[in-house]
Amino acid sequence: MSVDPISLIGLIGTLIAIAATVAGTVIYFISNKPSLKHVLRVSLPVAIVLILIIGIAVVIPHFSSRSPSPKDIYTWAMQGQPVLDDILNLNAQKDNDDGWFQRPGPNDSCTFTSQTYQVTSTGSNYYQPCIARARSFDNFAFQVQMKILSGDGGGLIFRSDRSAAYYYAFTFCSSQGNCGGTDVKDGYYALYAIGYGLRLEPSHIKSPAINPQLGASNTLAVVALGSDIYLYANGQYLEYVHDTHLSGGTIGVTAYAQGSTTQVEFSHATVWQLSCSTGASLQVKFGQVVC
Repeated sequence: MSVDPISLIGLIGTLIAIAATVAGTVIYFISNKPSLKHVLRVSLPVAIVLILIIGIAVVIPHFSSRSPSPKDIYTWAMQGQPVLDDILNLNAQKDNDDGWFQRPGPNDSCTFTSQTYQVTSTGSNYYQPCIARARSFDNFAFQVQMKILSGDGGGLIFRSDRSAAYYYAFTFCSSQGNCGGTDVKDGYYALYAIGYGLRLEPSHIKSPAINPQLGASNTLAVVALGSDIYLYANGQYLEYVHDTHLSGGTIGVTAYAQGSTTQVEFSHATVWQLSCSTGASLQVKFGQVVC
């Protein structure tokens, strides 16, 4: 926790004032041995002064600032009006212009149904990217609900170019999947810089926040502020990653196949545009996260 100098000086001054008031009162009573009536007459204003001093001491911490926790950042980033709020079904696409990529099946595909947006990957070690090409985002929070119906893995895409050749992919592996080796499965997640051939830290970490069972609902989220990237699953913080390869682009979703056909469905995508350009600029003041 960091405290600004003015608040620190005020807190120290308050403690000194309390100590001085108490000490002065005690010395006065010892030296003068006043009557009970006089004690009450003197004690009342002293008590009022102490109450005021303690009240100031209670208020001062609210003027202090500190670095926000990952949970603070998550709550702050996803408040307010989203700039993209898509329930990702066929009917919803008639009323918005998000520009979701559509490629009919049965193989590598991005297809809207009456209920969801379904992504299928049939390749070997292949991500099927399905992006919303109409808008780009630099600093933002992106959240999507998903279910892996069959196969290996899936997740969200962000800061993609419009051809989906370069992008970040935040994915996890299903309980039945194989996402890069026999020891990389069953809820392991990772962040990749696709197009650069990089698996960023964290590298294949398992989290109890993720339900890896086929058909289980999970909500993945990312908060991207400049090169500061925060990963979340089902409202719980997973990891912080610092990376400078991609600074902006479109958002999307993906299915990953290591060898077997993978099908993932997505039911809600939400994006909040953020004003801060770096996580380091965030502070908590008066109980609120500010840039």
